[in-house]
Amino acid sequence: MLNLLWLLIITEGSGDVAAVFLHATAGQWIELCYSKNRPCTPDETGYITELFATATNPTSSTHTKLTNLFNLVLCNCKDKIIARLHKLCNPLRALAKKDDFSFTTLNPRQRVDYNPGATQCDANIRKLVGTKRFPLDSSLATFLKRWFQLLLSSLQHDPCFDLPANKCLVSEAITISYLLTWDPQAPSILDIALLRPIRKLGDYYAAISILIMEIAKNSRHGCGVSIKEIIPPPPDHQFSGDFLAILNECAQDNGTTQITREDLSMTYCGMRELPEAPVAPLKANIHCEYSLALAFAKSHFRSQVPTILEIGISKLQCWLCREFLASVYDSYPHITFHVPPCSGKPRSRWTLPPEASSKVVKAMRKSLQDIINQVLIECVRTPAYDSDDDSDDDSTDSSMWDLLYESIRRMRNTA
Repeated sequence: MLNLLWLLIITEGSGDVAAVFLHATAGQWIELCYSKNRPCTPDETGYITELFATATNPTSSTHTKLTNLFNLVLCNCKDKIIARLHKLCNPLRALAKKDDFSFTTLNPRQRVDYNPGATQCDANIRKLVGTKRFPLDSSLATFLKRWFQLLLSSLQHDPCFDLPANKCLVSEAITISYLLTWDPQAPSILDIALLRPIRKLGDYYAAISILIMEIAKNSRHGCGVSIKEIIPPPPDHQFSGDFLAILNECAQDNGTTQITREDLSMTYCGMRELPEAPVAPLKANIHCEYSLALAFAKSHFRSQVPTILEIGISKLQCWLCREFLASVYDSYPHITFHVPPCSGKPRSRWTLPPEASSKVVKAMRKSLQDIINQVLIECVRTPAYDSDDDSDDDSTDSSMWDLLYESIRRMRNTA
């Protein structure tokens, strides 16, 4: 559920990241908390408020809620929806270059051509578009071929696709994509390149349906649902863009001697060229998943009651966020986080949240220092010598690397 609800909060075409979690509050209330990598704009806050007000309206039928929510999402998430439409059309354009516009797999299983009850997917799509566009004597493959061509003709000649003017087409595309996603026979007739973009487009229908069903389920159990934005705290500093300043900040944190440009000149027998600092300092980022995690965990630090928090995130968790959540767990083993898989990649401009407890910060710093030391050790094992050095005496260099390796080894043992 949580791995889809975040989709309804993403309003930008790219670069927008959101995370959500549900938890029980005092009384019979369920609170859905959400956060982005930045504070929501007033328009976004108004949209999200209206979204949940529509979903929780007790006087509206399920069909009315679905229709109204669809209109809200199409208006406010149009940039992301258009981006996903284009990602579906990209492989379609490649397939359209074939003479027969073949989008089927190489070895499709047999599917009944004339049988309106062959699958529920056939029947639902026929109900959606009508028998004039999807005749009873037509197969799903034949219908999809015509439908894909319609989709391509609507998007490929207009880089600035006007979604409000094509609302019916987009609503139909999302609904058909959702139906195809849940049809077990769809992989037998669709090219493999189409499966993922079709699923991602259909996720909008799934997210809206889940929102309606979960709220209805909680209402039947007498639970109300409220929403709350967890605004990420502003970073407590900005990163300097100067290479030497960054190096010395690390040295200061580790309690080691800072380095001057004169030290570099003496060590390398001449002035070294350092990366130039950018005009503006690098602005630090507070990622939304650990903003939510920290907001939840702070109220459980002093308790020893085991608790679990499940967080849905719009992107794979970055490596640094995984290390931060692991540090929270190491410091407070009674707090467990369930999150999507980690991408394994560190994100630039990541920084610790200023409101993190000193216990977590200390554990995070130690974890990162251990990894940095490991990288340094690997670098020392395979040193890259200066190609401009004409000295034939390798003994000095060898001794220098041995001493450096030994100092790093000692630092690791005492960390």
